[in-house]
Formats: sequence, C-alpha cells, structure tokens
Amino acid sequence: MNLLERTIAAISPGWAARREGARLEAEALRVRQQLVRTLGEQGFSGNYLDAARRDRTSADWPSTPYSADGAIIPDLGLTNARSRAVTYNDWAARSLRGWYRRHVVGIGITARSAARDPGSGRETPPFKKFNQRVDALHDFWGHRPWLCDIEKTKNIAEIDGLAVSEFVTVGEAFCVHTYQLRRGTVGMGIQMFEPEQLDWTLSRNADNGNEIRGGIEIDGQGVTVAFWLFTGQHPLDDMFWKGRGASTRISADRVYHVVRQDRVRQTHGLSLYAAVLEDIYQLKGYKQAEAVGKRLDACIGLKKRYEQWYQPDAAAQPFGGVGTAQPTGGATTDGRGNPRLRFEPGMVVDPGYGYFYESHVSQRPGAQYDAYVKRQGDQIAAGAGGDGAGMTRNFNDGTYTSQRQGKLEGEAETDPIQQNLLIDQWARPRREAFKIYAVIQQLAEAPGMFDDDAMMMAYLAEDWAGPPKPWVDPRNQAQATETALKNGLTDLRHEMNVLGGDWREAIHQRAAEAELAEVEGVDLPWLKAAPAPASFGGGNAAATPPKDPNADPNADPNADPAMMDDQQEEP
Repeated sequence: MNLLERTIAAISPGWAARREGARLEAEALRVRQQLVRTLGEQGFSGNYLDAARRDRTSADWPSTPYSADGAIIPDLGLTNARSRAVTYNDWAARSLRGWYRRHVVGIGITARSAARDPGSGRETPPFKKFNQRVDALHDFWGHRPWLCDIEKTKNIAEIDGLAVSEFVTVGEAFCVHTYQLRRGTVGMGIQMFEPEQLDWTLSRNADNGNEIRGGIEIDGQGVTVAFWLFTGQHPLDDMFWKGRGASTRISADRVYHVVRQDRVRQTHGLSLYAAVLEDIYQLKGYKQAEAVGKRLDACIGLKKRYEQWYQPDAAAQPFGGVGTAQPTGGATTDGRGNPRLRFEPGMVVDPGYGYFYESHVSQRPGAQYDAYVKRQGDQIAAGAGGDGAGMTRNFNDGTYTSQRQGKLEGEAETDPIQQNLLIDQWARPRREAFKIYAVIQQLAEAPGMFDDDAMMMAYLAEDWAGPPKPWVDPRNQAQATETALKNGLTDLRHEMNVLGGDWREAIHQRAAEAELAEVEGVDLPWLKAAPAPASFGGGNAAATPPKDPNADPNADPNADPAMMDDQQEEP
C-alpha cells in the first residue's frame, strides 16, 4: 500500500476498501487473461485430453486461440487470390464451382407473389390483381439485363449464378441495389461487387467509433451497419492502385451480403476451397509429373555407358563415329570433342570402342494413377461440400442406388445454400424492395400496404421455387409422387417447387388445355379423371349397381330382374 492509499484509508476506510477490491479484481482478471494465453500457446505437459497434448509429435500443430475474424481476415487476401486462381487453372475447382451453380441456381430461381387477405387467408380479387401485376413487372425487369443490371450484361438469373460462384470461390458475395426513375417499369438496379473492392485500409469510423473489419463496419454488438466500397475503379485494376480515390460508405440496408458463419461474430466468409486448396495444388503437380513421365516413356531413351575394363584416355583423339550415322553437314563432334550422333528409326548405332547403350526403363507405378486421382478427387469434392461423381461427371462406376444416394446428399448440401443464403439473404430482400418500388411508382395497386404491418407482410408474401430437379428414375418417382399426393403426404405446391414450376400456373394451364381440347374435339387422355373404384370392400368385390329411384321398395333385392319383368307383364 502506497502513501496515497494509506492516507485514503485513514480518512475514509470504506473508500479505501472499495479501491482495494477493484484493484484485486483487475489483477485477477489480468492473471486469468494471461493464463488463457499461456494455455493456448504452451499447454500443459501430461494433459488428460490427447487433443491438447504438446510433444515432439505435435510441435507444429497450431495451438494459439483466435476469434473468428482474427483467424480469417489476416489470411483472407492470399486465400482468395489462390482460390480465384484455381478456378481458372484447375479442372476440379472449376467443376465444383459449376456443380454448385447448377444445383443452387440452374436456369433461375422462380418467385411468385403470394399475397393473401390477412383476415380470410384467401386470394381475394384485389390481392390476385396485385400478384399478377407484380409478377409480370418482375418477369419483364428480371429478363432484361439493361434494366436489372447496372453493368447491363446479366439478367437476374445470371446475377444469382454469379453470387453462387463468388460464394464458392471467396466465401461471400455482395451487391447493392440502386434506383433511378423509369417510365413503365420499376427503376431498381443491381450492382455487384467483389470482396477485393472493400476498403481494407480502414479500421475505425471516426464519426461514430464503430470498428471496420476488412471494409465491413460493425457496431458494438457485432451488427453489420455499413460497407466501405470502392464503387468506381476496381482497386486492383492498376498494379499500384493508382486513381482508386476514396471509398464510399454504403448503408447495410442497401447491400445484400451472402455469407455463411462458421463461428459467432464472423464478419467475412471463407472460400469453400480453403480446406482443399493444398490438395488441389498437389494433385495438379502429381498430374504434371505423370504427364512428363508419360512423355519420357513414349521416347526412345538411351544411356551411353562404357565397359568396366575400358578406361577412356582423355589425351587420346575422340572416336570418329560410324560414318553414315553422322550428320552430313556441319561438325561431327560437340564442343567437348564427343561424337555427335543422329538416331533414325530402325537404325542400330555403334557406340564406339569400349562403350555400349542402355535403354531407359520406367520405374514409375503408372498403374496407380487412376486409383490415386479418383481417391484424391473424391476427397477434394467432399472437403468442399460437393459430390465426387458430380465433379468428375463420371456416373459409370455406381449403381442406381449409389447415384440416387449421391443426388440426395448433394441436395442436402445445396438446398440450405439455396434457401437460407441465396433466397433469404439475397433474393428475398431484393424482391421485397422491388415490390415496394412498384407500389411507390404506382405501377401496382396495394391498398393499405403502408397503413398496417399485417397488410405489409401480406403483400410481401411469396412462393419460391428452385431450379428443376430431374428424376433419376422418372417412372418410379412419378408413381411415388402420385401415391404421396393421394395419401396427403405432400401437396401440389411442394411437388411443383421440386420441378421448378408454379402450382397455380400448372392448374391454369391444365384448365386451358382441357377447355381448348373440348372446343376442338381433341381427346387428351391424361386430362381425364381416373374412374372411381368399383368397391371399397376389396379388389375382388363386385360393383354395386346404382339404385333405381322408381323401383318398388318392397321388392326382393335378390330377385332376377328378368323374372320380375315377366311377372309384371302377366294380367
């Protein structure tokens, strides 16, 4: 206790006690923090858990604890650069990216407005009119790149596909929605950005004190509030970032950010290739070595050796060669005086006195190439969350059951990405903004939309359908779907979503086909209803004839109808 503390204790013992308690608490906190760092960096000798053991066999095993961003952000630049490179230079990475893009987006994700009256839950005429109008506006806008894309190169399906490619390659995708007034159509536009366009030089917002991590501004609770982007020239367009200017702060409510958190408080995403980048690189090196070996095997390789009894005399004149085997023009020896020989097909060459030629025999285990590459390919695909057969496009090695299992596993990986990330983080907020703009521009009528929260939610309701999922065995799966529909285990909406269609459009189309077929006198058997079963009692029960309303109620039901007719005819 120093002089100041002794003085305080003499004047105010309570104050001194509180100061001493605070000092001890701070010291205890410092000790605990140091203990965590020490345990993380050094560990104990003789830990109970083998996973925490530190000895010479695990000396290179990383053991320093990091936060999610602390572990990712320092290595993100190099990891992203390598991930982008392999998608250009390696077949496995490019094929995996295409596999994800095909299964998550394909030819496009379909959205249909599903506004219903919040009171009755029915699609009353005003809501039906709103749904049809919004869908028509969105279809017109989304299929025209010069309307939906700021760069005027991509329709909405290609924008979504590029988002999936970015998510696979660098772990996240960004786009900003902009607005400019247009006549007859919604003035919304989409502009995509790369993570490399974030301002990585900033660490804090001086205006509000928020932390900026790799260009993403977060508040004290870890909530993303803004993005700092170079919206003009790409910062990597020039080698030394010339002319990049200052970054622009864009509020988070205008930015759609596709990212999957692997840990709490994770700000940036991580490439799906991160765990397999080294495997991809090493597999490519192995293939290159095999290619060089195969080229050597295809050549006639000879080694010139001399007999053990022969001692070449350095002072002696070099052997003059074999005459016709020598080049007809130019020098017949090299710079060291050795004979310069020319090999021709089928020619036997005399190596010279005391020498002999030995052919090159490959010692490489070439028979292991296919098995090794296939195994490595399966591991790379699994590490990136993909399917080995889908990556290699080789479906000849498996049975129907294995192919079906692979398809189900692939869908279990891609369906959450489609729904939880691409739709809910990317496409849904974009379409909701589109609806609001359509109402504000008076291109669609939505009475009461801005007056009540329930009405707002009712108008923003939608049905989403991913790309079609082709059936491996159409006949069996069609029969299974029919059985499930009859037993109430599924519904038409779900089944049409699986096929990438809209159930309401399917019903309207079926009705239109039936009406036109009846007008034109065309028989369409698939439009006819199935006949009612003969009996509910069993498959062999005879059909019960319909009851005649004019029949005698006292008549014997087992009597022969013919006999009854005869009896009635008698006077």
